Amino acid sequence: MYMRDDSKVGRRRLNAKAARLIVLAFILCHWCVGQSLNRPIKSLYHTRWTVRDGVPNDIVAIQQTRDGYLWLGTGEGLFRFDGVRFERYKPSQGSELFTGRISALLATPDGGLWIAHQGRGVRASFLKNGEVKSYASPDPVHPGNILAFAQSPDGTMWAATDYGRERLEGAYWIDEGPHYYHASSYPETVFVDHRGTLWSNTRTGLLYRPAGQSQFQTADASISENVDITEAPDGSVWMASIRGWVRKVTGPDGSLATEHPLVVAKSLGIAFTHDGALWIATVGDGLLRAPFANQLPVDRKTLEDALERYTERDGLLNDFSGTVFEDREKNVWVTSSRGLDQFRWSKLIPIELSHGATYISMVDDPSGGLIVGSESLMHTVDGIVTRVFSPPSRVECAYRDPFDRVWLGGVDGLWRLSGDHLVAYPLPRGLTPSGHNVQAITLDRSGSLWVSFDRNGVYRLEAGSWTRSGGLLNLPDGPALIERTDAKGRTWFGYKDNLLAMLDGIKLSLFTTQQGVDIGNVISINERGGRIWIGGDKGLLNNNMYNMTLIAHAFLGSSV
Repeated sequence: MYMRDDSKVGRRRLNAKAARLIVLAFILCHWCVGQSLNRPIKSLYHTRWTVRDGVPNDIVAIQQTRDGYLWLGTGEGLFRFDGVRFERYKPSQGSELFTGRISALLATPDGGLWIAHQGRGVRASFLKNGEVKSYASPDPVHPGNILAFAQSPDGTMWAATDYGRERLEGAYWIDEGPHYYHASSYPETVFVDHRGTLWSNTRTGLLYRPAGQSQFQTADASISENVDITEAPDGSVWMASIRGWVRKVTGPDGSLATEHPLVVAKSLGIAFTHDGALWIATVGDGLLRAPFANQLPVDRKTLEDALERYTERDGLLNDFSGTVFEDREKNVWVTSSRGLDQFRWSKLIPIELSHGATYISMVDDPSGGLIVGSESLMHTVDGIVTRVFSPPSRVECAYRDPFDRVWLGGVDGLWRLSGDHLVAYPLPRGLTPSGHNVQAITLDRSGSLWVSFDRNGVYRLEAGSWTRSGGLLNLPDGPALIERTDAKGRTWFGYKDNLLAMLDGIKLSLFTTQQGVDIGNVISINERGGRIWIGGDKGLLNNNMYNMTLIAHAFLGSSV
């Protein structure tokens, strides 16, 4: 019984850009069918924004408000980015506040933005709907600078300052102590998790206070500096330190972690993204990413293998990075002294091919993923590429038959993929030594394999024997550029110069310009809705019951 042919076949000589685009387009289709939430960092679209693009110097903080603006707190003041250009923010009142150093930012759920001013009489401002409300220090003698903001689930605002921890009550920031005379407990950061637990790193260690309690407890007595605290999607709390480590502090239920993975890296900023990945901005080691942070092993060697790295060699602006932030559109931003790196999700996954690749062939792997043939044979799943087997060079044609067997053709021969190895098939005798590249492959309804060899023509393989032109006197002598067996068991052959052949059982039909074939070289044959669509380098045809209809015509320099 004949099975429907869902094969993918292809062989084209392309320049580097065209080859990359075709691979991207195929990966797009494959990824849309069953995409994974988590993809390698190198499969994300990377853009760099520098001073030349208007990025201000010395970015300290980054946030996004509900209106979509991306806000940057810098040593030169407050800036915002609308996706196209960066501009210094100038409110209608109190504009002088926004020209000095900004030490912290926090966007709130109601659409507002908290701004910490350094070295000013006004320590903090709240910006919402274009209106600015300013707040002075509760202690004019020792005002202190705000280092970080945090907001509890009930809306309570917190701040870590040079001299203590403060809480906003009405129009005033109230000192919670310890203050400047308790220097050993200065908080350098403050964070609130979804349970309402207040976290603060101090000079006596990492402290926490569960919601509803009045006393802080010690989570970690280790002395850390420049700590960043964040929460994972599963509810676990993580922290990073410039002293050289990133680790989990609590489990998903909020209990302190007794055994935890330890990432050895000096870091100023960490963030979890929507896919559950942990991003780590390091000081000197570029960007680290743990795609499955909740599965990180405790063993250090195994853990290192679970991390992805993205450095200056990969295009990162600076291996010395500061903050990591994911915006509402799921773009990931990384700050550094050289500007901003942006990583965004794209339905197009770039696949790096071998240097100098000119021929590309692709076919769905029945077991999952995609097989890509070029100067080498590769297997890719969700953008992760592995080179498979030890095939001859230049696999230029790939085809999956109706029985899910994968056939590969190249300059050195013909093979069938069987498990983890290749089964070689002898080639027809008498082929031109310098021109037996496999151009196209298809399996007809009788189970015979039709193979087109460059400069030699079409051959049929049946019961281990090759027959030129399949024994058909009227089949064109030249090589077919494309072959296809449709759902009705008809085998199609596309040639150059407006020539098309169709074999139905033992009946051979030829189509030329007299039958309406005026699309140049026939390079694509596909089936949809019971119709055969035929693409050429100059146009597109549709066949229905042997009638050719010109759908579109393209001339050199124009598009279909």
